[in-house]
Amino acid sequence: MTETGRSLGQAVFTRFVVFLALVFIPLFLVILLAMEFGFRSYVYEGDIGKAHEYASVLEQDYQRTGSWQDLAPVLSRPPFAYLIDSSKRGMNRLQERIVVLDNSRHVVLDSKRVLLGTLHPPEHLINAVKLHNQQGKQIGYLLVGTMVDPALTMNHQAFLFDMAVLLLVLFLASLALSLPLAFWLGASISRPLKTLVEETQKASKGKWSWSVPSHAPREVQTLAQAFRSLGNSLKASESRKAELLADAAHELRTPLTVMRGTLEAMIDGIFPVEKVALEAVYSETLRLEKIVDSLRQLEDLRTTLARSIFFQWCPLLEHVADLFQAVSHENCQTLHLDCTPEIQGWGEASAVVQVIFNLMANASRYAPRGGNIWISVKATQGGSLLIVEDDGPGIPAEEREHIFERFVRLDRSRSSETGGQGLGLAITREIVNRHAGTIHVAEGRRKGARFEAFFPSQTGLNPSDLRGS
Repeated sequence: MTETGRSLGQAVFTRFVVFLALVFIPLFLVILLAMEFGFRSYVYEGDIGKAHEYASVLEQDYQRTGSWQDLAPVLSRPPFAYLIDSSKRGMNRLQERIVVLDNSRHVVLDSKRVLLGTLHPPEHLINAVKLHNQQGKQIGYLLVGTMVDPALTMNHQAFLFDMAVLLLVLFLASLALSLPLAFWLGASISRPLKTLVEETQKASKGKWSWSVPSHAPREVQTLAQAFRSLGNSLKASESRKAELLADAAHELRTPLTVMRGTLEAMIDGIFPVEKVALEAVYSETLRLEKIVDSLRQLEDLRTTLARSIFFQWCPLLEHVADLFQAVSHENCQTLHLDCTPEIQGWGEASAVVQVIFNLMANASRYAPRGGNIWISVKATQGGSLLIVEDDGPGIPAEEREHIFERFVRLDRSRSSETGGQGLGLAITREIVNRHAGTIHVAEGRRKGARFEAFFPSQTGLNPSDLRGS
């Protein structure tokens, strides 16, 4: 299969770089705007401070000359203007922007001679510095720099431009330094997944190693464990499937071999075509049909929905006990029934009867001659519990999980006539599962086998719990 698209490491690297860019660009703009705003505020506050310093100089000059018009030359001298190196930005004089208004808000002095004679609105004088004469009488207003024009000077703009370039360089350098981190991050995330993919590919070829590094992230470890469990389940399923096919072939081969041999002998004239021989062939046909029907029933139980109704347990137990009276009498076995009439169940009554029948047949088959079989039903929280117990040899603990599998007979020495076909308990488990119940086997009070099948009540069962097609 060809690989398409980018690798996880490349995708993480690309997304990380895009994320940094999306974060850096707005952050750069915000910092730039905040820096400009802060610098403007700083310049404005500085101009207010200068205005207070220049106010005393202008007040003294005004007292000396007695007229604002005579102070125009003063604005071209320190502290209002300085000669500077002409090689810098083509300027030879640093001139402060000075504007003086009289009490009627008309401009009487302007260092740039632009606003002379104009009238200033009152809102422009909020931070203006008031000028007074020696008698304390107000003689005008003083505005400096940005108090007159909010536009920054060329020097201020050059400073802001230099700071913006420096900030941009720092951001680009940070982004460049982050690229190796993004590459390492993408590689560290994709490396365990690459290992997992390699292990999965090995598993598809039958090599079930699943050696995921222990330092991998927790999520990858969890995913590996899930894949390992899935792989083990698939491996066990394949093994059970092979065993099932082998067991089914073995179980079906025996009656087919008997039938074929008998028929060939009749055709060759070795056996006469008599009723006894035909009855033997017919008996094997019935056994073969029973095995096929049991396998088909197992499949139907897996894919159909139980048609549940309310039923009384006692009549079902008594019905099955009546069916076993002859067998119990022949084996000198005693049946013990324990059922309270008011105990009610919820399920498919015919299927529940089959569960009781199969468990009693199993108990009767393995209980000793002259032994006992106990069958009882108890009402429990959320449902009812069917218990079938015998005083036979019991079931070893290591075999208890396997007895519900198909074609499993604990006593291999028994034939299919004496030991069953190995499908009864498998069908029993499927019926119980179909009712969303549980079944297990444990050691009985008298060392025999004790089967417990739990059937939930209608109130303790969700419709989604029932298996459907």
